[in-house]
Amino acid sequence: MKQYLLPIAFITSLAIASTAQAGSQQGNHGQDTIDYARVISVDPIYDSVSYKEPYQSCHYEDRVLRQASGSKTPVIIGGLIGGAIGNKLGHNKSNKRVGAVAGAILGGSIAADIHRNKHHGHAVRSERICHTAYEVRYKQAISGYNVAYKYRGRTYFTTRHQHPGDRIKVAVSVRPVDY
Repeated sequence: MKQYLLPIAFITSLAIASTAQAGSQQGNHGQDTIDYARVISVDPIYDSVSYKEPYQSCHYEDRVLRQASGSKTPVIIGGLIGGAIGNKLGHNKSNKRVGAVAGAILGGSIAADIHRNKHHGHAVRSERICHTAYEVRYKQAISGYNVAYKYRGRTYFTTRHQHPGDRIKVAVSVRPVDY
């Protein structure tokens, strides 16, 4: 039985040693060390961006002002004067009546036209009318940067949204290589 114990102890020690070595190889796997690399060039990346630029468009329009003429005095006075003239022109009683009515209607109409034309010149005003319109314009804007950097003698390239400055953070991973 003693002769079997020695080979079992040897196999057990080999198993423990290989497990320990495998654990040490896997212990740093997946863990990166942070270091800095020197930036050697930064080139901006441009994109065309559209935007709306407002501008005002104006023109002049004539506006008619509505004036409420509450007084009927000019029409009444015109009617009375026209009626009196028509009455004077008639020779007999019936002609005088017809002349008075026709004169009153004609006099009232003339007075209304004169009153309307007299105030019409003041009832129009020129007004400036403006509205805002938009013109689409384009400009070049920086959307990112193409970066070249050097780490341990080798050159690498990446794209960044922001300018990196003189140096850039890099993640360094070390793992053993099997031959």
